[in-house]
Parts: sequence; C-alpha cells; structure tokens
Amino acid sequence: MQAHKYTAPSIREATEKVKRALGPAAMILETRRLIGPRGEPLFEITAGPPRTEESRGPETGSSSLAAELMSIKDMLQLMQHTGGTIEKIAAVPALLNLYVTLVRKGVQEQNVAFFFDRAGVFHRNPSPNPHELRRQVMQEMSNAISVRDPFQGPVKKQTIAALVGTTGVGKTTTIAKLAARLSLKDGRRVGLVSIDTYRIGAMEQLKSYADIIGIPCLQAFNRKDMAHAVKRMVNRDVILIDTAGQSQYDKQRLRSLGQFLCSDAAISTHLLLSAATLETEVEKTARNFESVGYETCVFTKTDETTQHGRILNQALKLKRPLSYFTTGQNVPEDIESAHGSRMVDMIFGDIELNR
Repeated sequence: MQAHKYTAPSIREATEKVKRALGPAAMILETRRLIGPRGEPLFEITAGPPRTEESRGPETGSSSLAAELMSIKDMLQLMQHTGGTIEKIAAVPALLNLYVTLVRKGVQEQNVAFFFDRAGVFHRNPSPNPHELRRQVMQEMSNAISVRDPFQGPVKKQTIAALVGTTGVGKTTTIAKLAARLSLKDGRRVGLVSIDTYRIGAMEQLKSYADIIGIPCLQAFNRKDMAHAVKRMVNRDVILIDTAGQSQYDKQRLRSLGQFLCSDAAISTHLLLSAATLETEVEKTARNFESVGYETCVFTKTDETTQHGRILNQALKLKRPLSYFTTGQNVPEDIESAHGSRMVDMIFGDIELNR
C-alpha cells in the first residue's frame, strides 16, 4: 500500500486533506502529533488508498501499519461526537480502532473516553500495545458495573420477587427460566404467582411452564388473593410473581402496580429492560418505572442486538445493580447471572485488535 503524509494545524484539517486527496474510503495508517518549526502544534496523518481484497494480505514495511486500519469516513464520523477528545485519541494510534468500534457497539462516546481515561491510556509513554490497551479498558468497564443476584446465598428465609416491565419485554419467559434454574439447578423449592389479569392466556402460559418444571402456580387478582397465595406457598423457598406488561407512559397504572407490590415489604421488585430497544426508550422506561420501586435490572433479548454497549450506558445511569441477562428463547438455558466481565465480553465479543 502506497503511503502519503498530510500535515495540518489540527486533526480535522489533516483529515479533510486526506479526504480531498484520496477520498473518504482512504485508510489511516498512522497519526502523529508534531511540533512545527515555530513551536506550533501539528497533526500528521499517514494514509493510503482504500484497501481491496488483493491488498488485505500480510502487511510489511513501515511500523505505522502496527495499528488496525480505519477509514477517513470513520474518522469524520468520530469527530462529529468527540469534540476535543479526538485529538487525544489521535495522539495514540492504537486507540483509534478501539474507540470507533466501541461507539459502533453502542457505548456512548463520553463513556468510551471516560474508560480510556480511567485506564490511563492518555498518560502513558510509550503508549500500550493494542492488546494491553484492550485488557485495561475491559477491566475498567467491568469494575464499573454493579451486580447483585437476589437469589444468591444460603436459604435463610423465603424470597418473594416480582418481575415488572413493558409489554413484550419477556417477563413470563424470564420467570420460567428463573424458576427452572432455581428449582432444577439450585435445588430451591419454587412457586409461581400470576397477577397478570390483562393479557389473554397469560395464566395458561405460566401454568404450562410450571407443570413442565413441576412446581405450583396460582393466580391473584387483588391483595387479598396475593396474601392467600403466599400463605399457601409458605413452604416454598422462592415465590416468583408475574405481572402484567405496563406502558412506560401510563403513569396511573404504574402507580397502581407500585402500590400493589409495595403493600407487602417482603416483595422485592426487578425491572426487565430489553437490550434490543432504542436506548432513549430504555432510559424512559427505567425512569418512569421508578414509582414501582425496583431493586435490580434484568436485561433481556441480548441475543437480538449487537449494540451491547447500551447495557453499559444504562447500568452507569441507573445506579442500580444488574441481576440477570437473558440470551435467547430456550427455557431454562438462556439466562445467566449478570457479571461485569460477561457484559464486557458481549461488547467486545467480535472486536479484534489483530496487531
């Protein structure tokens, strides 16, 4: 690949020079911060023509090819969001590919910059190699996530947990997965209660899961029914409550649900959020469900998106621990306890720093 150098007072101007000369598909081979003859700051981009299939073989020659390549188009997109941060990033060539890829995976730009800073990558001389850089950033991201499994630990007293969320987020399926996991894997005595009186067939669906697992399932229409159901399941270690799907914008129904669940201090509430939903809607859902008083968040449908960075963004905003991820429709296999390292693995899953 034939390389050309373009120098300008700012990274933006240097990028524009490359675009004019070689087009938006030109590949960035190296970025450097220089000092001009009068002591002025300069940025230099070494770039080459767009890569073809024939040119994708092993690279030889200049050490500037040590970083994963990124196109000028990617750089221009990056500059739309990062403001002054881009100059910091451009000064460390190994950061460029990682930064733009994390943004594509749904991690908000300010969060990527935050974790880069926490990992100290802007302050190291010489800068870390791509693999060390990735490891450090992954560790910082993992450390930032709070997790809590509400069913973990020895059985000391009965645990009653309600799952709440919007229509279609996967409450009933998630309850079935949890019930099977707790009963079949952990040896807990589990019972189910449905208070979903809106959706046709909701009780039948939950009852069919309960029959397969071999656990009791009752229905409650009001607080009195709920108290009776709990009394009948006094010998159960865990009672899981399936609730009706609620619109995040129907504040009256949300308040009613909160009053129903909060009437008994023994009930803990857990909010289900879909990883495949637009982040703005996830944020509104989390905020509007505050009236229900949820303790942890369960992210469902992680298999239906590649934007797993959204989970990280919301975890940082919610100030509540994550408890579970669901990863498909299979019962009981497709559920797992939330861990910071697992969430980071999902984000980094198909990201490779080859050099």
